[in-house]
Amino acid sequence: MGQENVNTHFNGFHVLFGMEYGQRRSLLRFAVEGQATNVADAFGTTGAAGSFDEHNLGGFQLRVRILAGR
Repeated sequence: MGQENVNTHFNGFHVLFGMEYGQRRSLLRFAVEGQATNVADAFGTTGAAGSFDEHNLGGFQLRVRILAGR
């Protein structure tokens, strides 16, 4: 069997931001958070990533929360 080279390094970044809405003493508040991740050229040109022309190991997440209580 062939061996894979898994000792590779790539530069990337994470950006996290969020906001919370509502009065401090109210029973319900709402929060929105977003996270963006980017690791450019982390995939090779073979395999599934090459077939689907994927090059960036990253993405975007959006989270919405309802906060209850005081």
